[in-house]
Amino acid sequence: MLLLLGMSIPAHTGDQALTHEAPETPRTDSVSLRQHLLRAATAAAEENLDLDAFMKQAWQAFMEARPGLREQLEDLQLIAQVDAMRKAGKIGVA
Repeated sequence: MLLLLGMSIPAHTGDQALTHEAPETPRTDSVSLRQHLLRAATAAAEENLDLDAFMKQAWQAFMEARPGLREQLEDLQLIAQVDAMRKAGKIGVA
């Protein structure tokens, strides 16, 4: 997905193994989130909603819940596109 190209994703470097720290236990809100997602998926299945439509609606709901995220993702996509055009020699570097 192009929107995610410019996003920085933290890499797992295995530092936990070096420090002998136990992995984090799941937070209770993660369990609650899973229950909410299961109810939403069950409702979608009962309505015979196809997967693509369900995922689109879930993404839209997530975007509505995070004001400003859409603009941030659009900015990251634009930066990635400009960088790609620079690398391809289509635009100059200032």
